[in-house]
Amino acid sequence: MSDNAAGLPAVLTLLLWVGVL
Repeated sequence: MSDNAAGLPAVLTLLLWVGVL
């Protein structure tokens, strides 16, 4: 479960970067 919690924000950040780029 901890992996998911730490992975969610990482994926969101990546999506944000893709949107900015």
